[in-house]
Amino acid sequence: MAKEIICESPRVNFEEILKNKELYAEKFCEGNKELYELLITLWNKGIETVGCCIGHGKRPAYVGISLKKNKEEILKILSNLPKDEIRIGFTCQENMKGTGIYQVSKESEKNIFKEIKESLNKNGKPDEKLKEMVEYIDNLNLGADYLNIRMKYLKGNLMTQIITTDPKKIEVLPKDYKYEKKYNFYYIDI
Repeated sequence: MAKEIICESPRVNFEEILKNKELYAEKFCEGNKELYELLITLWNKGIETVGCCIGHGKRPAYVGISLKKNKEEILKILSNLPKDEIRIGFTCQENMKGTGIYQVSKESEKNIFKEIKESLNKNGKPDEKLKEMVEYIDNLNLGADYLNIRMKYLKGNLMTQIITTDPKKIEVLPKDYKYEKKYNFYYIDI
């Protein structure tokens, strides 16, 4: 009889996942073969995931990756992905620092999970802007405040949006930034 895994919280200890990779991949992949294979590949390389979703036709598919370790592998993934097909988000909140890799839209023809897996096998020079952002997020200490940096390429141009609870703590903002406030969050396009 197969062992059943019950996820009582959104976070599962990574060491537990590593003991039961196939079972957790089956639980998290939502029946998507490419997502299942990607999760196994990432976990075999010691890369911790922090969330994933196939999108269900309602939103773009994504996978979230922790920045705790394996930053070189993560940078390799980010640098080798097709630039106009993805959106990259960097998040820093309390005890979690990570990056999310999203399809640009739910109608995208690209399979983001297959693209991420293939990017691990490509060689190339790391994208300097992404390397700088990974290092910035990794060294940031915001305490209980929240930061999300969204980056996407639109026709070859990098577009960046910052979402935060306290813009005064974000050093990368230009002095004359403009923002839109929704609820407790500041949305800043740079």
